[in-house]
Amino acid sequence: MAQCIHCGGELPEGAAFCPHCETILTEKAAAKPPRLWRKTLLLGGILGCLLLALLAGGLAVHRAIQNAPPPHEPQVYYGEEAECLYESDGVTYHLLLSFDVKDWIPDAQADCMIYLAPSAELGYKNHDNMPSTLFVYQEADRDTCREEFLALLDSYEVEAVPTEESQAMECTQIQEDRSSPYAVLRTGIEFDLQDGCNDIRWTLHMKNGDVIHMSHRFTVREKPILIYRPEDTPLNTAEELQTLLDEITDTVTDRLTEIHIYLPSVTYDGPIIMRRACYLHGAQDGETTFTRGMLVQGLGDLRVTFDKLTFAGSGSGSGRGLASQEPLILTQCTFKDWDIGAAGQETAWISAQSCTFQRNGVGLLLNCTYATSINYCFARNRFEDNGTGLHIEHLPDAWTLDLSQTVFTGNETDIANVAGYRLDTSETIFQ
Repeated sequence: MAQCIHCGGELPEGAAFCPHCETILTEKAAAKPPRLWRKTLLLGGILGCLLLALLAGGLAVHRAIQNAPPPHEPQVYYGEEAECLYESDGVTYHLLLSFDVKDWIPDAQADCMIYLAPSAELGYKNHDNMPSTLFVYQEADRDTCREEFLALLDSYEVEAVPTEESQAMECTQIQEDRSSPYAVLRTGIEFDLQDGCNDIRWTLHMKNGDVIHMSHRFTVREKPILIYRPEDTPLNTAEELQTLLDEITDTVTDRLTEIHIYLPSVTYDGPIIMRRACYLHGAQDGETTFTRGMLVQGLGDLRVTFDKLTFAGSGSGSGRGLASQEPLILTQCTFKDWDIGAAGQETAWISAQSCTFQRNGVGLLLNCTYATSINYCFARNRFEDNGTGLHIEHLPDAWTLDLSQTVFTGNETDIANVAGYRLDTSETIFQ
């Protein structure tokens, strides 16, 4: 019989401990760690999938980078002769600068020169304001694209830079210009007679970093003036006035010279022909009257003004009080008792302001096919007891004729608008 190795007592067969001293007789088996191969395989699969996904994504990004267009490199554009072509997103924009105010696409104006006639006596001023306007249209089809171009524009500035021996002009704050479908921006150039010549330089900063430089030149010069008065020049008869007008036509060859003739309070009973542009001023005290009419022609598109003159006919069959083939502005003039009071024809645009047309077959006739000088203001006139007050046969443009504060009364026909011209009669008085 087996014995306990500790106390020597007898042990039952297969005993695991001694019943006498309770000593454990069998050895403990070492615990085996759990098997982790299934988890390892799962983790490895996940990591593999992630790696493949990263590789695939990286390849896609690489291909996208290779196929993407190159980043935009900002460009600097310099206009020539007040024009510039600018391209963005496949669209070519035609930019131009002009000193003209147009309802259509004007010609680019690289240079503009004006002449001032300084004279306090004539009511002229030595300073003025000239607009400088930026126009834009699509180069492909000359279509309007103002809003599209403004959306590309970030900022802009303009400055007047004097040339040698000149003084700097002032540029007013730039404003968006919506006077024309093609106009974009406008500034006013404030200048004095002594300023001379300035380059008007525009700089446009685009949102994509591009910069556009454009410029045009503005020059102001002094205009010579000749003044004739009754105190020093014979002007009492139609013959004397015609002699002076003929002498001026023959001797004053400089088209820039501005001529003013101050007439006395007399009646000119002979026909008058003016072939050289002259400003005629009626007597301030009294009345300067023409009873045989006047013809204005051959002025070479020079615009003149007649002020405070009376054209008095003798009723039916007396013809035309004033017939002009050149641009003419009438202020405070009276036309009465003619077949036609005043008529503008061929290249003559006649504008009347504060004038009276009375007892004529036709008060004012406009039949102008082309004009280089236009004034659309026909305000504060009076058309009274005419067969037709205003007869519009033809006009060369598409702007609106302003008849504000003009009175039509007693006429058989107030307005015969044969040309279908646009008229603003919102403030016109019809009686």
